[in-house]
Amino acid sequence: MVEIIKDLDTVKKSVEMFEGVQDSGLDANGIPMLTVPADKLVELVRFLRDEKKYDYFNSLTAAEDDNFYISIYNIYAMLDYSKRRITIKVNSPKENPVVPSLVSLYPAANWFERESYDLMGIIYSNHPDLTRILTTDDWIGHTLRRDYKIVEPESYTNILKAIPDVHVQEGLDRSDIYKGLK
Repeated sequence: MVEIIKDLDTVKKSVEMFEGVQDSGLDANGIPMLTVPADKLVELVRFLRDEKKYDYFNSLTAAEDDNFYISIYNIYAMLDYSKRRITIKVNSPKENPVVPSLVSLYPAANWFERESYDLMGIIYSNHPDLTRILTTDDWIGHTLRRDYKIVEPESYTNILKAIPDVHVQEGLDRSDIYKGLK
């Protein structure tokens, strides 16, 4: 297992510099964690990237608790070989789950934010293309929310309209996709 450097000085400095930022201890993997108000997220992450050299956006996931939708970011310092990692949590109210996009700071955040939007319904403001990524554009609801109701449609044909099936058009046998290639 990779040794994790607990960058507690950066955590302390972040709490001192940015109003509302809280030290949330260590996550389940022993990585220091900050809870950040949405309006301070971009400013804090820019500080971590530019001043503290957290140069690698590893992941974003989303969760739900009773009162909030939570965006959870993992960023690392890779180029200096320091093995420093930090986890950032942003709570957004269920009535208006809006969090600023980090795509301008870390382009790799693009698809992660789209996935979180698609499945949990968190809106990432200023995202360059906040569209669904796993469900179709006409999907109703967000499938990972606790209140999502699974309803079996009578029929659903949008997927078939999107990409014509060559096997059906040409009458090919799907059971042997390598037929004719030998």
